[in-house]
Amino acid sequence: MRKLTGAPAEVSAAWIADAEARLAVDAAVRQLQARALTGVAGG
Repeated sequence: MRKLTGAPAEVSAAWIADAEARLAVDAAVRQLQARALTGVAGG
């Protein structure tokens, strides 16, 4: 998707930004869950 240029790139830019933000949030949630489980397990 990063190879898009012109109008297609402009149209998809907001969607791509939202998708990248969602991926970042998902990764952060996974890290928090892992830390929480480690803490509960006494690690």
